[in-house]
Amino acid sequence: MMRTIKVHTRLVGALLVCAGIINCTGCSSATRDASLESADLGPASEMRQAAAPIGTHTAVMETTRGTIKLALHADKTPNTVDNFTRLSQDGFYNGLVFHRVIPNFMIQGGCPDGKGTGGPGYEFDDEFHPALTHDGPGILAMANSGPNTNGSQFYITHTSTPHLNGKHTVFGSVIKGQDVVNSIKKGDKIKRITVTENPSNAQ
Repeated sequence: MMRTIKVHTRLVGALLVCAGIINCTGCSSATRDASLESADLGPASEMRQAAAPIGTHTAVMETTRGTIKLALHADKTPNTVDNFTRLSQDGFYNGLVFHRVIPNFMIQGGCPDGKGTGGPGYEFDDEFHPALTHDGPGILAMANSGPNTNGSQFYITHTSTPHLNGKHTVFGSVIKGQDVVNSIKKGDKIKRITVTENPSNAQ
C-alpha cells in the first residue's frame, strides 16, 4: 500500500482537492498509510543560480523538457548520495518517467515500473541532517513508504514544503534549471543522470 499525501491547492474561484504521493508503493513488505496536508501553495519562487558548494557532488539530469543541474550533499548525506550516484552511473534512471507531478508541490520519478510501485530491490535507512530542510523550491529528497524504506524514487519540490521535514531525506538541491522542474509534466522522461564530484572539492 502507498502512503497517500493529500495536497490541497487553491485555484481561482474554487478549492481543488488533489491526492499527491511522495512514496514508493511496494518498496516495503509492511503496509503503511499516512496522510498530511500542505498549506495553500502559491507559484514557485525564483531559484538562485549558484555554484555547487564545497562538500557536494554535482548531478546533471537530462530530461525531455531540458537539463536540471543539482548539488548533492555528499558531506551531509553520504549514503543517500552514494546510492543516487551508483544508480545514475549504472543507467538505472535512464528512460524512466516522472510518474507523479503535483503543480505547485513537486515532481516525482525514479520508479522502474512507472507507476510508483517499484524500486531497486533493496531499501536503506533515512539520513536526516539538521541543515537540510524543505525550505524552498528545488529541494531534492527521497520518496519512501515509511521510515527507513528509501530505494530509488526521489522528488524535487516546486515550493517550500516544511511539513515533509523529518519524513523524507533531503540530499540535494537545484542550482540551475528550476524552470525545467516547473515545466515537467506527468510522463516526461529522464534521459540520463551524470554525477561528478565538485572540482572545488578536489584535494
